[in-house]
Amino acid sequence: MKKSSFFHIFLFTFACLFSNEQNTFVVIGSPIYNPGMFSVLHTVIGTLDLFENRGFGGIEVDFGSSGLYYDTAKGPNWWTYYLEPLQIGNKQGKKIVPYRFIFHSLPMANRSEFGMNKHRAAEIITNYFQFKAYLLRMVYDYFDANFKGKRVIGVHYRGTDKKVESPRVPYNKVLKEIEKAIGPGDMIYVATDESGFLDFIQNHFPDQTLSIDAIRSNNERPIHLGSGGSGYQIGLEAMLDVHLLSKCNLLIRTSSNLSLFSTYLNPDLPVIVLNERHHPG
Repeated sequence: MKKSSFFHIFLFTFACLFSNEQNTFVVIGSPIYNPGMFSVLHTVIGTLDLFENRGFGGIEVDFGSSGLYYDTAKGPNWWTYYLEPLQIGNKQGKKIVPYRFIFHSLPMANRSEFGMNKHRAAEIITNYFQFKAYLLRMVYDYFDANFKGKRVIGVHYRGTDKKVESPRVPYNKVLKEIEKAIGPGDMIYVATDESGFLDFIQNHFPDQTLSIDAIRSNNERPIHLGSGGSGYQIGLEAMLDVHLLSKCNLLIRTSSNLSLFSTYLNPDLPVIVLNERHHPG
């Protein structure tokens, strides 16, 4: 780990715990490791939660020209590709504290992933996250064309490298849950990073399977770490999946920040979780 990383964490922790917090303006920068999109968004939620509880003088999200979803054609701060800029308060006259999160267990990092009430996370998203109008139009257009008037079972299967964080779920285990839940005329919306899983579900439910056109992996390499697609496009597809999953009538999911985030967009969504993530220790 770089020395500057320790410096940022020390500076941020010191500012939060020992300084005049009302005079502190926190700038959330791009992570110094390469987490997926919803790990980043969960951390922003956690930071905003602490912001409200501690009363910082202001907060801003600015990822600059870095991060997995940064796209030179779209410009700096990939947050603004999908959401309106997030800045609360005025920087003028305040102590600017850069925060580049690293690990789950450190102060501020991913508070929302482990134990935050879904309705609290939903409240933070409602208060601070403003998704781009073009993104929401794409979601509603897909919903109107494919979901409207139907009961839809959402299925999120996170494969590839996820076995590092949680036990891999056999395809047949997911199939059994779908078979228990599905009824005549129901549709299945599949969000997955594995092309093999989508093929598996389509083979069993050829007339009931829905999905967006997306880049998927046919090996164990995760999409966001080297698919050949643009960072913006990969992020857009993830955003579409998370919103559409939130609009299903039931969600069957494996451990993943993406499908967890979808339950924050709709905290009353019935959910079946097929595996548990290893809690950081």
